[in-house]
Amino acid sequence: MPEHDELAFLMSVSSATEYSALAGRLRAAGWSDCGAGDWAFALRSPQGGYAARISPFDPAARYTALLYSRAAGTRQVPALVAQRSLAGGAELTVMEFLRPVPQATAAEFLRAISRRSAVRRLISALTNPITGLSRTVAAPDRPGPAPRPTTPPDRGAPVAAR
Repeated sequence: MPEHDELAFLMSVSSATEYSALAGRLRAAGWSDCGAGDWAFALRSPQGGYAARISPFDPAARYTALLYSRAAGTRQVPALVAQRSLAGGAELTVMEFLRPVPQATAAEFLRAISRRSAVRRLISALTNPITGLSRTVAAPDRPGPAPRPTTPPDRGAPVAAR
């Protein structure tokens, strides 16, 4: 299956799409389970280049997608392919699939971030004004800031060299 065909499903995803039906369609198309957290699960594309993160409820998904989009030039975040709001408050985020790296590589990555004050300032500028971001990404059916999560977001391995 050519890589672009892996993303063809995005054409049929709408705000009426149920997350469980979408997950079933992706699994039937060869996407495989590759992770699960408190709020979400992830599926890896058949060719291995993409991950679809599906959450039945994630008020922070739009903010994460906005951060990934705005910080793309830093290469400190996964490459965002798409973000869609689904039926009932569910969310879909499609991004590049990140492969695990050795602990030494991850540690060097984090040291590089700490040495790059410009990147730290950019990430800080993108993440600090949450109220401004909430106005930017608020959906018409969900005006104002997103509700604050009551549990911590999924914790994953650091984004590493691609």
